[in-house]
Amino acid sequence: MGVTLPKVSDRGVVLFHVAALWALQSGLLRRAAEVVIPVSILSEFVEPPKPVEPPPPPPPPPPEPKRQITKTPPPPRPQAIREPKPTPAPNAPTGSVEPPPPPVNLQGFPPSYRLGFGDGCATGRGGPEKKDPVRYGNDGNYRVGWQDGLAQCKKK
Repeated sequence: MGVTLPKVSDRGVVLFHVAALWALQSGLLRRAAEVVIPVSILSEFVEPPKPVEPPPPPPPPPPEPKRQITKTPPPPRPQAIREPKPTPAPNAPTGSVEPPPPPVNLQGFPPSYRLGFGDGCATGRGGPEKKDPVRYGNDGNYRVGWQDGLAQCKKK
């Protein structure tokens, strides 16, 4: 039989162990034992360093004196001057002026819708709000007419 791989590896392992034991016996073990020194012997020769004390903190800076800030009073506001109401011309019309009728043909609509449309249109043209709150809350035709008139006549 020839030399096989398992036989070679087994012989190599045995040879390695023999070499290791020989190295330990011949002095490697002694050198390792000589290096180990007990802690009690070392503590006699080596003193730990003394802690360094930090320098004392610098004294705080003296407080700055407070400056007194004086605010100058604001200048007086201009006052509005009432002008007397101008007197109307002697031939000027008196009383309220009715807005012109809406520019839409409302024939065929119920009277409450036409009234609401007229009131909404008068409001939309920039005059004071003209709305009958009782009718607006209770009459659907008046309410829809007022909303349509406002939308139609609103200033753009």
